[in-house]
Amino acid sequence: MITLIYKDLLKKYDEILTSTSRGFDTEHEFLESWVPNPEINQSISDLINSAIDYDIKEFELILTEKEIKDINLDNLKKKFSEKTILNLKDNKLTITLK
Repeated sequence: MITLIYKDLLKKYDEILTSTSRGFDTEHEFLESWVPNPEINQSISDLINSAIDYDIKEFELILTEKEIKDINLDNLKKKFSEKTILNLKDNKLTITLK
């Protein structure tokens, strides 16, 4: 399973924007098509769509308490109900393709 720390993804993305590097510079190709959004629900939604596009079967996001409070899990579950199973336990959001 792929495990990603959401705040580290944002930090790395910001670093890439201000460097001469091209691309997200990661071992996970699906991140190349993801652009973080300041609104966390849209950002996670876009990340899930990238994972679906690349046929990533399962991954988890490690989230901070603030990020967890800002997530509307019910809406995300509704939006992706046909393609994924989302489970939030402790500080981990697990996304599994059906």
